[in-house]
Amino acid sequence: MAGELRVLSLNCWGLPQPLSKAKQVRMRAIAARLALSFYDIVGLQELWVSSIDYVEFKSALSVRFPYSKFFYGGSFGMGLAIFSRFPIVETQSRSYTYNGWPVAVAHGDWIVGKGAGCATISVQSSPEGSIEDGFLLDVWVTHTVAAGGEDGPEHARCPRITQTYELAHWARESAERGRHVIALGDFNCTPPSLSTGMMRHIGQFSDAFLETHPSLPPNATTLPSDSGAESSSQLHIQMQRQQQPDPQRAIDELGVTCDSPLCTWTAGKKLDARAQQGAGKRLDYIYYTGPRRGEGMYNRRQAAAHGRLKARECQVCFTEPIPGHGFSYTDHFGVEAVFDIASESAQPSSAFSSCMTASQSTAIRTLELSINALTMGQRQAGKQQRTQLTGFFVILIIAVALVIGSGFQSVKGVGVVFTFLSVVAGWGATTLLYSGLIWGEWEKRIYTTFRESMALELAHLQQPPSPPLGPARNDSVTIADVSLI
Repeated sequence: MAGELRVLSLNCWGLPQPLSKAKQVRMRAIAARLALSFYDIVGLQELWVSSIDYVEFKSALSVRFPYSKFFYGGSFGMGLAIFSRFPIVETQSRSYTYNGWPVAVAHGDWIVGKGAGCATISVQSSPEGSIEDGFLLDVWVTHTVAAGGEDGPEHARCPRITQTYELAHWARESAERGRHVIALGDFNCTPPSLSTGMMRHIGQFSDAFLETHPSLPPNATTLPSDSGAESSSQLHIQMQRQQQPDPQRAIDELGVTCDSPLCTWTAGKKLDARAQQGAGKRLDYIYYTGPRRGEGMYNRRQAAAHGRLKARECQVCFTEPIPGHGFSYTDHFGVEAVFDIASESAQPSSAFSSCMTASQSTAIRTLELSINALTMGQRQAGKQQRTQLTGFFVILIIAVALVIGSGFQSVKGVGVVFTFLSVVAGWGATTLLYSGLIWGEWEKRIYTTFRESMALELAHLQQPPSPPLGPARNDSVTIADVSLI
């Protein structure tokens, strides 16, 4: 082995107060812990204030992580940053096409312009090593939208589906450039989701936690029963429902990073059934892959190779409270992974070739379900557009009536109230006009774009493989034949 690579992903919960709690204490505690850590690369999310938070982190971590990058975007930045012990030689940031809805101000996703940031890092076998004895690693960090949750109709999660679809392709392009790739962050989705399927089956990335926990089913969200024998009796089922899952086991075995009872910020939070049954949710991931070689969109054999990286350990971290304060570092736990760096690129195992067909069928199924979700989402967007435009005309009529009525009021002060209400109604009508007409048409075209893109990719996967090019036919005309004519 040429060495190892230690990577961390952490959502800092750096929203300005009062949107987050005890922010200054928590941010300083996170920075102090990272400064004494043994990580080589750190990807942070929700580091919102570049002029304050990022500058303080950069100063505190300058010794351990001399290289860093904050990714700007939207109105207040993407909230993403990467800190590295190795040189950063290139960076890029990309905004997601579909970031939720402009009128959903409380979510803030459209305003901040969520996306993904990438830092190309020259990983060296030793701190004194040169670029020649290392390799280039593209690290993508992201924080996808939370809108839609995990339950209910799939079309409610269309923004997140499109975002992971874009990220899977951006990161796959990095691999096709001959680079190792790590994609990490808060994906706001549990293992069975289509968004997770996009990264694993469309992007063809390995999940570091699954790779290091081979007995864990890929889509597991709850702990297995402690009972040795399976029973279908009503009493046994009722006991299982009443039994509270062990939160520490959920962290260790399921990789739970959010809504855990062991996180102090979860106390008093209303949890959905999925979080209650699994003692939290696994929303944070570290994906990785090696360089892609060869032609074709889906070179499965090359995609199986991890290159010089192989996940040896992956676990949830930052689970304990801040010393001396008694509350957690953030509302998410972190995920850390240790990769072995091989001296030569690993070759895909022969065992992988036997599951290529199954892997491709899973990719096909993921695209089919995603296209269905986008189709339903586009229909819902059309209904919402018609509702908003109808609301515009209704409020406009009310505003005009208020303006006219204000001139006929003899009671002192009533005319002023009518005028004020007409201004508010005019503002509401303008908002609905913008959201219904401009954004409504924009949203429909987003749906159409992604549906067509996925349909093309689906058709490519479903078509039979082309026969290999063989030698020239024996009856073809040669130069010698031409000379005899």
